[in-house]
Amino acid sequence: MRWAFAEGPLIARSLQKDVFYINELRMKLTDLLMDWIGARRLTHLLADVSPIAQALYVLLTTGAGQRTLGEEYCQLLPVDQNKKNLPDKLVRALLVVWPLIWARIQKENQLLQRLLKEVILPLHLAWFYYDGRYPEVIRRLLQLRYIYYPRRAPVSQGTNRLYLLLSLSLVSVSVVRAVKLGRDYNMTKAELKEEEEIDEARKCALCLGSRRDTAITTCGHLFCWTCILAWLRQRPVKL
Repeated sequence: MRWAFAEGPLIARSLQKDVFYINELRMKLTDLLMDWIGARRLTHLLADVSPIAQALYVLLTTGAGQRTLGEEYCQLLPVDQNKKNLPDKLVRALLVVWPLIWARIQKENQLLQRLLKEVILPLHLAWFYYDGRYPEVIRRLLQLRYIYYPRRAPVSQGTNRLYLLLSLSLVSVSVVRAVKLGRDYNMTKAELKEEEEIDEARKCALCLGSRRDTAITTCGHLFCWTCILAWLRQRPVKL
C-alpha cells in the first residue's frame, strides 16, 4: 500500500487544532511576561505576543523533530515533496523562525500589511481550498505536504464542492478588496501630493523652511519676519 497525501478538510482540521493550542500558549506566555516585567512595559516592548507563541509552539514540536498536536490528532505527517523524505533540520529551523519573519514583514508598511491581510493571504487560502495541498505560505514555498500516518489507502484527491465554493468566494472578496486598496492608495498619493504642494507654498523663499511670523512685501511675496528683516538690513531699500 503506497503513501497517500492527506485531503484538504483534514489538513484544515489539523491547523485548527494547532491554532487552539497556540492561543492557549499565547495566553499563558502573556500572563507569565506580565508577572515578570509588568503589563505597561510588556505593552511597550511587545505589541503582539502571538508570533513568539507560534514560534515557540513550532520549536517544541516540529523543531524538535516531532509532530504538532494537530498533526497527531488528525494522524498526519509532513513530508518534503521534492526530496520525498521528512523535513531536514534546515527546513524545520525555517518553520520555527517563520512566524517572527512574517510578523516583521507585515510591520514594514501599513499598505503592505493591508495587501497581505486583505488580498494575498485570502488568495492563498482560496488556492489551498481548491487544491488541498499547502495550507500556509511557508509550506508552499518549501513544498511541504501531508501524508497519512499511520498509512491509509489512497483516497480521491478531487476538490470538495464546499471547499470549491469557499475558494470562489474568497477570490471574489479578494478582487473587491484589491480594487478598494488600489483606490485608497491612489487617494493617499493624491493627498500626499496636495500636502507637499501646501508645504511648498508655506516655505520662506529666503531660508527655504516653514515660515514663522509671516511677513508680506509690497510685491506680494511671503517671508519669515526675521528673514526679510535680516535681508533688508544687509540690502537697504532706497526710496
